[in-house]
Amino acid sequence: MTVMSVRRRSQRVRPYFEVWEREKATEDARYVAMLDRVRAGLEAM
Repeated sequence: MTVMSVRRRSQRVRPYFEVWEREKATEDARYVAMLDRVRAGLEAM
């Protein structure tokens, strides 16, 4: 396997990886927001 083929493959894969990273980040943010809401609800009780 040559270096060029590896580079070409990584360029093809990277966009998918960036999209996955972004989706994972938004998922984490949503989870944290949910936990904050749950904690606020428990404190209000």
